Amino acid sequence: MGARQQDLFGKPARGKRRWRAHVIDAGINPCIGPQHIAKFSCQRCQWASDWEAFETIGAIKRGIPCPKCNVGGGA
Repeated sequence: MGARQQDLFGKPARGKRRWRAHVIDAGINPCIGPQHIAKFSCQRCQWASDWEAFETIGAIKRGIPCPKCNVGGGA
């Protein structure tokens, strides 16, 4: 009665943590058409990006992986 059930599926495989840079400024580029643009900054290493173009606001809100903090595939 005290025996535990076996774990049928195991623990889910997870990737390494990805450090993300967050939005510091955003807008719409009128020269190219209705295209969303944004600048990003990493709070961990203080890296800052140039203006980058995106198709959706959701992609901007998600942030981008920080190129300095994610060297080598993870933290």
